[in-house]
Amino acid sequence: SVSSAARTHEVKAVCGTLHTAIKDGRLSSSAPDATILFHSGIGTLIWPLARSWLPTLAELLSLRVPLLLTCYNKHESEGEVALLSAFNAHIIDGPLPNAFSHPVPLDALAAGARLAHRDADAQALLEDAADQPTTPADQQEASAD
Repeated sequence: SVSSAARTHEVKAVCGTLHTAIKDGRLSSSAPDATILFHSGIGTLIWPLARSWLPTLAELLSLRVPLLLTCYNKHESEGEVALLSAFNAHIIDGPLPNAFSHPVPLDALAAGARLAHRDADAQALLEDAADQPTTPADQQEASAD
């Protein structure tokens, strides 16, 4: 908590779901000033992941406070918009790019890492192949060692 003469600000992290925390009395039923979902995964629209968020989203939207969502990529943000639209949520501002994101998309970096790993494997394979005896005389010499 941060106190000032005029107002007290409280930040809470909730383990579990919001709707359960309110029902269990771990949180007061008074509305927060805002809520944030950091990389919740709801925008993937993968049913087992998004389904567990539905009661919490309903609770958050019923509080009628700003809700900020962050996600991994544009595709996921489009899923978040679709899901919130299904709840008839009032979307003030659509998806925006992260000003602090890496200039190269992560999937491109991952692909580059896979290529580098593949190239390293290929190089090792070529070195091993170069060490293999290729002529009958080399094979006899290798078996004599």
